[in-house]
Amino acid sequence: MALILLAHDSRDRQQTNPDLFTEMGHTYVLCSNTDNILSLYSRHMPDLIILDQKKAFYECERLRAAAETHDVPIIIISKLHEEADILRAYKMGANKYLTKPVNRDMLELAISFELDRVRRQKSAEEKIEKKVIVAERYKLKRVVGLDKHSAIFIANDTLMDDSEVVLRLIREKLVIPEVVEQLREAAEKIKQARCDTLVPLLDVGEYDGRPYLVYKLFKGETLEEHLKNSRLTEKEATKLGLDMVRALLAMKKKGSLHLDMRPDNIVMTDDHYMLTNFGLIVELDTSIFNTGFGCWGDPAFLCPEFFTGDENLTARSDVYSLGLIIYTAITGTNPYTNINSEYVVYKQVLFDAQPLHDKNPSISVAFSTIISAMMNKKASKRPRLLELEIAFTQILMMLEIMPKADKDKEEDETLTKTGEETIDIPTNKQNKVLMEIYEDRLRKEAEEEALKKAKATKIKMIILIIAIILLCGGAFITGWAVFASANKKYQYKNGPMVVFTCYNGHQHEKRTFDYTSICPKCNKYAGRTRVCVNCKRFFAISEWPHKDMTDDECDEFQRKLHVCPYCKSPRTYLAYPKCVTDPPKRKKRNILVQPTEKKEEPKKDDKKNNRKSRRSSRKKN
Repeated sequence: MALILLAHDSRDRQQTNPDLFTEMGHTYVLCSNTDNILSLYSRHMPDLIILDQKKAFYECERLRAAAETHDVPIIIISKLHEEADILRAYKMGANKYLTKPVNRDMLELAISFELDRVRRQKSAEEKIEKKVIVAERYKLKRVVGLDKHSAIFIANDTLMDDSEVVLRLIREKLVIPEVVEQLREAAEKIKQARCDTLVPLLDVGEYDGRPYLVYKLFKGETLEEHLKNSRLTEKEATKLGLDMVRALLAMKKKGSLHLDMRPDNIVMTDDHYMLTNFGLIVELDTSIFNTGFGCWGDPAFLCPEFFTGDENLTARSDVYSLGLIIYTAITGTNPYTNINSEYVVYKQVLFDAQPLHDKNPSISVAFSTIISAMMNKKASKRPRLLELEIAFTQILMMLEIMPKADKDKEEDETLTKTGEETIDIPTNKQNKVLMEIYEDRLRKEAEEEALKKAKATKIKMIILIIAIILLCGGAFITGWAVFASANKKYQYKNGPMVVFTCYNGHQHEKRTFDYTSICPKCNKYAGRTRVCVNCKRFFAISEWPHKDMTDDECDEFQRKLHVCPYCKSPRTYLAYPKCVTDPPKRKKRNILVQPTEKKEEPKKDDKKNNRKSRRSSRKKN
């Protein structure tokens, strides 16, 4: 349960709005137009302030100026709906701006989101007070901030001499198996990427069931913080584009995309613009998406194909986001930012941003053309990362090598003063050189495209010729076969002589084209006769048992269809009349008989001796 401070112009009209707070389970404090909001805040310490009054902008600015209310979330409800009024409210420090008449569901979602942010902030601060050590290694030192997906801490790595690192602890709402698995896979790929403009990912793990990511700490402000007070020049924007393209190339080599390109994820150092963090292709909650918090990235910086699904997300999706970041860094505003996320998507898909050169004539035509190409609604028409690296390198070289004296002289000649502001008009020399570079690049691309088309045309012609040859050959063979079959003289019109055998073993011959017959003796089914190569016996092809056979039974039947039923040999062939009438004679088996020893005939002398021995034996007896 949270405490909400509602500031309204009339107490009579306050009786309608607080009903929503009680239904959501929260308490509230009413503040009239004459009451002092700061004193009420000090007395009750509410978790959320809602300003529904005419002087809401003034009260918001006064609350942000006070130290005790600097971090409390503020929602402004006003009748003003112009884009300038909305931007003014955010500059005054409002967290959310709603226009009247307020949709009840939108107000409820806005309150839930802001209170959830307060809860997350308190939870992060409690971890600092308890001196939590993540994974027995990273000692949380202070809270840097919160984003839609994680709480960001500065921590000391106890295994690396307490060196400071950035630790992102993913929020509990995103602890979903699919999200955690994608997060870990993407982190392992990005961990292997190496680039001077990519913040190194040092470690990936889990703490208390929540994934965490550890990045190297770089001293510097984010691009989002820098753009609150100033804009980038053309040279700085070119340097930004070159550094980001190189970081995206390093990620692409490891098979990964960023998918969360926004100024908050770009750190400005003395030498480079550093790219940190990454996004996922995860649909979180379509009901929350209506307020702009359902997709992983910021809808104002996402590519159109993310919403339409017409094309796959590739590296050119990050190219679109990078072009939009550069556009915002130079002009100071995102052309697709709006309080209504549905309108943001509508503008992203259907409306093209005004070219940079038209908004600011000091921007060269070449640079403006490149940024417009990066922000093309069709992903296939956007430049590739390697092409952008070459283009940004050439533009940056031309901006750096221009003689300083000539540049100062040209600037003095081309400065036009209007009151206190000065507008830089680009020199013809600068535009001419940059256009020559860009036209040279376009000419080379056109030549490469012409070569690719010529090669594709040649391949198509070869394929067409081969197809025509095959078609003509097939037509000739088909015509010849038709002609031969038409002029062929069949000896018998009823078909060839086929031998059939029934289940009872009766055989008969018949001229037919059919594979089955009826035995004339027993009037039963007879199939074509087959001969076994092994045992030389005759048998008939079995009849199909029944129609309602399963797939396994059909496979088993097909396997046993031509198997000899006697010796189970699969080597069989169709029998012809000659095979039946003149069956091959079966060879008798050779019975191996062991040779017996021949009895030797007794010699004549031995016979005489035998006779004498017999006579002597008789006399004795």
